[in-house]
Amino acid sequence: MTLFGRGARATWIKTGLVVIGLYAIVMVCPDRTVDSWQIFNPKKVALMVFALALIQALGEVLRSLLGDRRGAIVGGFLAGLVSSTAATATIARRRMRGHADTNRLTFLSATLAMMFEGLVLVIFGADGLHGSLVILFLGPMAMTSVAIVLLSRKTKDTPNEPRVTAGLDLVALLKLSVFIVGIISLSKVMQVFAGQSGLLFLTFVVSLFEIHGSLIANIQLHDAGTFGVSLLGGLLTVSIAASVISKCGLVYFLAEPGFKRDVFRYTVAVLVVLAVSWSCFMLIEAFLANRHVGV
Repeated sequence: MTLFGRGARATWIKTGLVVIGLYAIVMVCPDRTVDSWQIFNPKKVALMVFALALIQALGEVLRSLLGDRRGAIVGGFLAGLVSSTAATATIARRRMRGHADTNRLTFLSATLAMMFEGLVLVIFGADGLHGSLVILFLGPMAMTSVAIVLLSRKTKDTPNEPRVTAGLDLVALLKLSVFIVGIISLSKVMQVFAGQSGLLFLTFVVSLFEIHGSLIANIQLHDAGTFGVSLLGGLLTVSIAASVISKCGLVYFLAEPGFKRDVFRYTVAVLVVLAVSWSCFMLIEAFLANRHVGV
């Protein structure tokens, strides 16, 4: 199926209608909290789901133009935009000889896509965005990008495969919406009865399976005034760490020994860089707080 074939045109039309429909929902959703706890803002949740859909739609366009195997970097990144966890599980199950470096590149690119989506959600989803929050993502993203560049220099080109246009997974987006609402409610309950430690634990567990729903839920709680930017930064850090650890776990149970060692080393490196990024974030927040007190 080519980009301009009859079947592809029908898929693009459906994809375009879904994106337009989601944007229309964003426009009509009330921009205020609608629950008794004053934490759920329909417009903000719809806007972030729309952002995910738009990213996936753009990814499909690029994938159809370039082909699935035009490069492990592009393929992995686009797969990661849809689901970095699913992409990791698929990569880990590959047992084909001669594709080790390609699989590593695909894994790194899918992980980079996960972090990129998280950064987009924070930038477009949080009220009064603190620039320091961006540091939490930029550190691990920079390290992953360097690893991709270094590995790509010694990776041979892979042959192209037939181009297939998949379109948006609307069911997955609807499931994400329901998931977000559920996590927001559960997060509030955990925060009320168990305090910050309970919320941190819940964030870690949820992010092992679905980081974006956890990010959106915590951003919503922050915007509702449930906690400040310092705790939000801690929760974002926990989400990133949990997501990276879960992918390492998938590889450990599914992949071959050589791939396991490489992913373990990468995971440790990301966690170290993430710890440094979180420390920088806390230093900046402390500086801003002291300057505000001084004024």
